[in-house]
Amino acid sequence: MFFSKRKDVRVSICVPVCGSEKTLLACLESVKNQNFADLEVIVVDDCSYGRDSAGRNCKQIVKAFSKCVDFEVKYIFHNENKGAVESRRTALYEAKGKYVFFMDSDDSLIEGSIQTLYAAATENGAQLVHGKALLAAVNSANNSEETQKSIIESIQLNHPGILTGKEILDGWLKNRQLNGFLWAKLYDRELLLDAFNHIPSIFCVMSEDFLITFWVLFEAAKQNLRYIGIDSFVYNYYVQDGISSRSKVTSIEQWQKNCTAASVFTLVFSSLQEMLENPEEELVTQDLIDLLHKYCNSFLLLNLKTLYQCVIPELQKDAYTMLCDWWGEDFVEQIAKHL
Repeated sequence: MFFSKRKDVRVSICVPVCGSEKTLLACLESVKNQNFADLEVIVVDDCSYGRDSAGRNCKQIVKAFSKCVDFEVKYIFHNENKGAVESRRTALYEAKGKYVFFMDSDDSLIEGSIQTLYAAATENGAQLVHGKALLAAVNSANNSEETQKSIIESIQLNHPGILTGKEILDGWLKNRQLNGFLWAKLYDRELLLDAFNHIPSIFCVMSEDFLITFWVLFEAAKQNLRYIGIDSFVYNYYVQDGISSRSKVTSIEQWQKNCTAASVFTLVFSSLQEMLENPEEELVTQDLIDLLHKYCNSFLLLNLKTLYQCVIPELQKDAYTMLCDWWGEDFVEQIAKHL
């Protein structure tokens, strides 16, 4: 469903929604307050049937919001739950802007953010602009001061200045100079399209940012594109009681979402292995694959820690079996030795 207001679009803001209707309006209001001409908002409802505090569903919230703004608002509904990767793909394919900004529906933009990011992109000829994020709220019951400090350090990891080509990929994977979150960044739409060409249809709830970020930065390196990190706060990040928090896991269905990180690395490694056999793919080396294996190990280790710390005792046996089904029993046993 489309609520057309403008034809010219410079920036497309893409917002996937699944069960976060209570925060969606605040998210959209922060877009309204940007005062940036020629933008559009694309909300992809991933088969969500939640309600906000006024009893409205996602479609009703978006429709009401569209009447209060002078830019184009699009609402797209998935008839089945496809996960965050496919929701972002749907939004990207609908986007008309030169640049795309991904936003989570439980977060918000800082006033003037889009103008700041857009100016940095156009003035520096950058295909990827990376701003900073603020930890706007955290569930103190589930997150210690140490955890909060770790979150702040990770969301504010931002390489200042310009990187080009392979420096961008190395800056993330090898040197850890920038974070891999999708939000707080402005992307050239063509770069994103090239990245998604590497990603077949996949249901993924965990590590989806890692999957998309890897192929975005891979393509940026391959095409010798330009990144710029700016010293401006552009995004408010909220930690909720979602799948990525340290909340209790009380159902096997909830636990399965944690296990989907395995599919990300299966996909990446299979693609890179094919490229490794092609001498024209100079960017793909055994060193790159070995480095990714270290990340893979760390994600499985995180799954194991979540299993023992968050899964209720009566589910732990079945949860461990499911983890082995996703990652492979030998691999799980190997990594479990490091606990």
